[in-house]
Amino acid sequence: MRDLVAGFIAGRVDRRDFLKRMTAGGFTLAAAESVLATLAPVVSAQAAGGEIQVAEGTGAYLLIAQLKAAGVKHVFYGNGTSSASMLDAMVGDNDIHLILGPEEGIVTAMASGYALASNEPTFVNVHGAVGTANQMLNMFNAKRDGDPLVVSSFTKSTEGSGRDNFEEVDDLVDSTKQFTRWSFEIPLASRVPELLRNAMRISTTPPGGATFLSIPTNVAEAKGKAEIYPRELFTVPIRTKPDPRLVEDAAQILITARKPFMLVGLDVHRDDAYDETLQLAELLGMQVVQGLSPFTDFPTDHPLYVGQSDRAFTPFRSLEGADVLLNMGSPMLYQEGAAPVVSPYWKIIEVRSVPNDVARWNADAVPIVANVKETAVALLDAVKSGMSADAKAKAKQRLDSMAEFNRKVWETRDAMAEERKDQIPIAWEHVGREAQKQLEPDAIITHEFNSAMPRVLPWLTFGRGKKELFGRTLGSGLGWSVGAAIGIKMAKPDRQTVCLVGDGAFLMGQIEALWAARRFEAPVLYIVFNNRSFNDTRMRVSAIAPRLRQSGLDMGSYLGSPDVSFETAAKAFDVNGATVTRPGEIAPALARGIKELRDGRPFVIDVIAERVGLLADSTWYPKYSIAERRTKPV
Repeated sequence: MRDLVAGFIAGRVDRRDFLKRMTAGGFTLAAAESVLATLAPVVSAQAAGGEIQVAEGTGAYLLIAQLKAAGVKHVFYGNGTSSASMLDAMVGDNDIHLILGPEEGIVTAMASGYALASNEPTFVNVHGAVGTANQMLNMFNAKRDGDPLVVSSFTKSTEGSGRDNFEEVDDLVDSTKQFTRWSFEIPLASRVPELLRNAMRISTTPPGGATFLSIPTNVAEAKGKAEIYPRELFTVPIRTKPDPRLVEDAAQILITARKPFMLVGLDVHRDDAYDETLQLAELLGMQVVQGLSPFTDFPTDHPLYVGQSDRAFTPFRSLEGADVLLNMGSPMLYQEGAAPVVSPYWKIIEVRSVPNDVARWNADAVPIVANVKETAVALLDAVKSGMSADAKAKAKQRLDSMAEFNRKVWETRDAMAEERKDQIPIAWEHVGREAQKQLEPDAIITHEFNSAMPRVLPWLTFGRGKKELFGRTLGSGLGWSVGAAIGIKMAKPDRQTVCLVGDGAFLMGQIEALWAARRFEAPVLYIVFNNRSFNDTRMRVSAIAPRLRQSGLDMGSYLGSPDVSFETAAKAFDVNGATVTRPGEIAPALARGIKELRDGRPFVIDVIAERVGLLADSTWYPKYSIAERRTKPV
């Protein structure tokens, strides 16, 4: 037995062989597993010390072994026959958990939420070509967010390739390439750990993002022998310091600027540059715009905070006359048409972690490729040492001026919301105000809003030590948030988690996620803003379709008839809920939902909300009745 234990600790004997040899020697399975549990800390300590182990077994067994060595605790799983070898390899293994989802899109949404909130390598397995295709939307969202996500699929055996077999496509890997950072098919069982490590390395190395592995079933079932690495031996931490000359150039531009402002984005969160970025903004009196990011990168109640922008800066009056843009970690703004989004009169200083993300569409005065935290620290030192008394006074004047401007904006906003608090259908702002009052001060909020963001999110205070935002995904593909909220709660189990979603997004194949929320006892509060409309689409289409706009008829965005009750739908999944039709019902519904969360259950609040914008009053839709077209009543 001593030699057997030594072999297991050294990695020469795997778990399955250890159990087999122990039971063959007269031990019960329970006794053998008890010995394994005792040895687990020793094996983990060796792995943490960087020791490479050797494992032997099926390709699927080697897959699980490498995941465990990398510290992965969950397999997010979309049911399918092709995964039989993986399920077989997981039998009796309590170190990695199978998280089943009702369909593949929701599985990947759950996993991407977990990856987004934890920033840990996250593994997904779906069934074959059809399962892969079904989840591609959320794989794309994960790519855009830079989530450390590895999606895998057990595909048809290569022995029958090219015969147009059941659920087979000619080139599954190629079809995923535009939705991932890297896609590959594993050719041999012995290479499963190596290629899994590569997929994890790419997904975790900035800019990060989804990767895809196709594992043919004959590879998954074949026997192989391979080295298993601990995570620290194949991950690539990048904390590049900026070029000192570029830092000095940037500091001089900022010090002498008349009206500089800052754009913050996802690299601030991922590089842990929140505090330094805040200090830099205060030092220079720079207004701050939240750029493209699924995170909270600047406190939203700060006097220098301007607001969140998806596309252009035109809504922000306070930025008129700006001359310098300091981009700290944000993808540059969308450039969809010929007209420039970024002003040609701005000097641009751009700081990103990845070379390909710098100076892509705009001429940068100072392009800096480096860790955002390291750059913020260097800029702070350079600006402090270079600022004259006059420059400090001007920065203080900018800060005071913006503080006064924001005070008036907030007062006006509060007054307008107060006037609308008794409105029926319910004003979106009123829901945000009530949520701010009742939710935990550090609640996590995820959402799938676009045009609704300025009507809800400003009423919630985000920042370090305050509420925290995860979402909207930068991919913007609807069908993400309901499942993602479950993954976020998995990653942050001790934080109150709330998902804000419109009825249109909820109907984008997401209701089934409530099954997973209930199965895994995920206490998430879902607030559905139910205005029986694809509100964003209606407003955009109406703005660019003049004949439709003049007709006053909403051709394709009205979601009434039938009117969906999300409270009733939730009950089908054994999830309690409440329907809110009047403003006075919001606070009691929130209180009830918060109690359900404390009891470990999800809860759905169906808020009958107002429609806003062009054609908001239209409830017309093109009538088409299949029943009326019958020639006999069948």
